[in-house]
Amino acid sequence: MNNRLYKLSKVKVQNVQAADVKYVVESAYKIALNYLKQAYIRYQKLILHNDLQLEDIAIDSIAPLFIKNDSDQFYVLINAYNNWSPPIQTEEEAFFFLNKIVASRIEQHVTVLLRESDPVFGKILDSVNYIIKKEGCKKINYLGIIYAVRNNCKKIYGRVIDQEEFENLPSHLFMNKKNVFNNLSNHIENELGYFPAIPIFSFMKQLKHITLSEYQKMYHEEFFYDQIEIEEFVNIGLNKAQEKLENFYLKNKKLSVVEFKYFSKALSDMAADLKNGGIKHGLFDYLNIYFPTLSRKKYNLKYRDILEYELKIMKKSIIASLNA
Repeated sequence: MNNRLYKLSKVKVQNVQAADVKYVVESAYKIALNYLKQAYIRYQKLILHNDLQLEDIAIDSIAPLFIKNDSDQFYVLINAYNNWSPPIQTEEEAFFFLNKIVASRIEQHVTVLLRESDPVFGKILDSVNYIIKKEGCKKINYLGIIYAVRNNCKKIYGRVIDQEEFENLPSHLFMNKKNVFNNLSNHIENELGYFPAIPIFSFMKQLKHITLSEYQKMYHEEFFYDQIEIEEFVNIGLNKAQEKLENFYLKNKKLSVVEFKYFSKALSDMAADLKNGGIKHGLFDYLNIYFPTLSRKKYNLKYRDILEYELKIMKKSIIASLNA
């Protein structure tokens, strides 16, 4: 029996050898890291914003696969293994299985991070997931990218549309909420000659762009928010964050008057970016613009928790307004 299949089967038993677990964990980590590197452009803004490295995201993504239950078993991984159809019998099938569950874990984890990074993204994602089901479509992972395809599609083959060409599609194709995926699929297949697969993240990027554009005013849809609403929601969130900054950190002398001004300006810059596509830098950079002598070491020790907490207050308020 080949190595990967053997190690996976051993993880199913109680009192599994540490070496067997280590091999599977390391294999999953390598797959996760390679997956993220292939899709680095998609996650670059997220990584910059959260001061994360690809390695951090890879580890955090696969960690839930190795949670133990009361019987000292890796129940998440074991359940996935036992329910896999058809049953895993070869080395190639074991490798395919591990790739699929790791890719799924990365997409789940990155989606959570993106929701936290950009509140508008989360609202649009909920709408997109609803529309995918309503139109009789499903998601497929192909070469590290998640696509929406018709339900009868078993796999993607041939040429798929690239991000640049997708973003240049006519805006009117995105406007009819009732048939948006079918309209796009037909256009991509019949007019452009590509396999009818729609890249989900590029699709969402276009929706957000349309949401924030003048064009949207002529074609209002339920899951879109116009620029005035978004600016109002973000301003409410900014006011709440700055109130907390003043009433708690300044009045309790946890920040000096000068530090308070630096933080207030940094929060204003973050709010401006949230109105126009989301946080664009690491949090250190927002503060460092107004505090040029600040070292990263001092930031991590003294200011990082405060700034992250303030941003969280702002985002929670925005999300509450979006969901109201």
